Amino acid sequence: MIQGGTKKAERKYIYVKDVAKACVLILKNKYINQYITITGTKTVKSYNLMNFFSDYFQIPQKKIKYLKNKGHYDNKPTPFKPRKGNNFYLKNTENFKASLIKLANE
Repeated sequence: MIQGGTKKAERKYIYVKDVAKACVLILKNKYINQYITITGTKTVKSYNLMNFFSDYFQIPQKKIKYLKNKGHYDNKPTPFKPRKGNNFYLKNTENFKASLIKLANE
């Protein structure tokens, strides 16, 4: 069984190698004393992500269970509110589905 959060949950995923690149870039002086959130650029619904996993790994849909309770993650993909933060987006990031396939095959 795979647990997929609630069907309405949304996240802005980012490929782990893009996060590593972003971590190096935010070491520059212009980011000193700033709260930075490294995030993906596109919002992905949990339901769509679980459908992708189901198709790719040939897992029957009935094996995917969704939570019924709602939490703060349902519509807002950030777990906290930084005091004065900026989202950090990389240019030329990996394609989301292509990066999932890379990770699955490593």
